[in-house]
Amino acid sequence: LEIKKEFFTQMKALREAIAQMKCEITSQGEFLAETDQHNNVLEAKVDILQKENSKIKELEARAEDIKNRSRRNNIRVSSILEGLEGLDMVTFIQSLISEALKLPEDSEASIEIDRAYRALCPKPASTDRHRQVIIRLLRWQDWEWTLKATRTQGQIVWQNHKIYFDQDFSRVLQQKRITFFSLRQKLAVAKVKSLLNYPAILRVNCNGQNL
Repeated sequence: LEIKKEFFTQMKALREAIAQMKCEITSQGEFLAETDQHNNVLEAKVDILQKENSKIKELEARAEDIKNRSRRNNIRVSSILEGLEGLDMVTFIQSLISEALKLPEDSEASIEIDRAYRALCPKPASTDRHRQVIIRLLRWQDWEWTLKATRTQGQIVWQNHKIYFDQDFSRVLQQKRITFFSLRQKLAVAKVKSLLNYPAILRVNCNGQNL
């Protein structure tokens, strides 16, 4: 009788333990289901954010492209001493281009400048540094001719000062183009011609083939 009683007691305890385990398993199953559902929601949100981020990057790229294309006729001139322009920057730059690039007298008037101004930043306190001058030409052909003339002439000295002509790009694009500088120097040493196309695409001429 005692053995039978003990048996039933143990069976009861076993059933209770099994019931408890079932409850725990059910609870864990519900938790896992909720977690899985929560993960699905998070994945959906991440997917939406990634798509939105992709759209934002695309819009930023478009805005950057528009910004640089709007500067298509611009040229930056560096190392012009502060104050030399006086009160009429356009006339000053017209004369500078004519003298520095050695234009024939009859061609000076053919290059029309829409506007010219110093870079919009505080005037440097040091006399060794000078704000760049941004020139906007009316015609793209004049822009192309001016930059081609500076490349042909090489080092440009005006009134005993070296000055530099360059394209006017946004800071973001300038940084992208600067990354090619070291490589292009090595290519030049190896006598391999290279060209950096807009916006920042390196073209190399190797054995007569453009790569």
